[in-house]
Amino acid sequence: MTSAVIVAAGRGARMETGQDKLFLEVAGLPVVGH
Repeated sequence: MTSAVIVAAGRGARMETGQDKLFLEVAGLPVVGH
């Protein structure tokens, strides 16, 4: 089994996405949904 920790605290200002990193999609789901 493979496990990972996605550290996604903060606003993500350097990413310039306009949304919190917690709500960015990874594999079709928001990070918070994993």
